[in-house]
Amino acid sequence: MSEGLGADAQVQHLRAEIERIVAESQTQAGQARWWTGFWRVTHIVLGLPAVVLAALSGATGLSSADARIPAAVLALVAAALTAGAGFLRSDARASASRARTNAWRQLEAEARMVLARDGYGQAAPLVEGLRHLLDRRKAALDAGGDDASPAEGNQTA
Repeated sequence: MSEGLGADAQVQHLRAEIERIVAESQTQAGQARWWTGFWRVTHIVLGLPAVVLAALSGATGLSSADARIPAAVLALVAAALTAGAGFLRSDARASASRARTNAWRQLEAEARMVLARDGYGQAAPLVEGLRHLLDRRKAALDAGGDDASPAEGNQTA
């Protein structure tokens, strides 16, 4: 009888670990999704004004000789915005965050599948499923390269 209780406790522990992976996946995917939106907006906020100011500076510079100074100021501001956008690489960060979101969502789905096929109280399928999920978790932590957003620090199991 004590063997049955030990096996039940082991199965419950394995299920709890997999449920923890599901919860972590949901949290991490939500954070990565938020950062995807943030970096997309940043890309637009820096890029669009740079384009408009560059066009305005060219038009202002061509309008008259007296407009050289305002044209130069507009060109400098456009250059600063362009340099900021290049430095932040917001387009690349948005793509990396999107990859992280997808990796975490996939891990969540796989964890839910392991729970759904838990072997009806048998530990062996859960152990193999948990091993696979931990490998996928590591891949999700590494997804999108090494330019993770500050709030997306890698958490260990």
